[in-house]
Amino acid sequence: MTAVKQALKDGRTVVASVAPSARAESLNNVVMDATPNGILVVDDDLRIQDISPSAGRPFCCNRLAVRGRALAEIIPPVQDFVSVSRTGASVLNKLVQVPAATDRGQSALTLEVTIVPVRGQHMMVAILRDVTEREQQRKDSERIRAEALARSQEVINKQMRVAHEIAGLLGETTAETKVLLTQLARLMEGSPQDGK
Repeated sequence: MTAVKQALKDGRTVVASVAPSARAESLNNVVMDATPNGILVVDDDLRIQDISPSAGRPFCCNRLAVRGRALAEIIPPVQDFVSVSRTGASVLNKLVQVPAATDRGQSALTLEVTIVPVRGQHMMVAILRDVTEREQQRKDSERIRAEALARSQEVINKQMRVAHEIAGLLGETTAETKVLLTQLARLMEGSPQDGK
């Protein structure tokens, strides 16, 4: 009985021997295929070396069709990639607006982008997170908050006007009452008292 068969019979785990480079590439493919965030690998010439399926979907492109193409053909705002390439400084969690590309059915996007250089490889890895819906919800929430604030300010202003009008009316009637009572008091002071 071979060692592998004996190990299986004993219930032990058997790990097949795989060349390190094949295993690394296999793990790379697993990560690229499984990640919910988009991953782009771009060289210093801003040519796409690899793209995850989740990065390809919002841009209406597939992995094989974009390899070797200029990044600007897929993602127009490339200034952050140029900056990372020149300076070697990473860009972390930056919100980027990507305009719609109607020619390929792509709608406008808001992405949270992180770009890091791969030292010694003349490449960059970008992680793209589609936050379009979250940003739209945030904008809607801000709009609703601003409208509610404006409406409450209108109510406050109206209440203040009414309060001023009431105060004015009360002030007028109070002044009139004071004048009448003062006149009545003077009349009472000047009138003869019970026949005296």
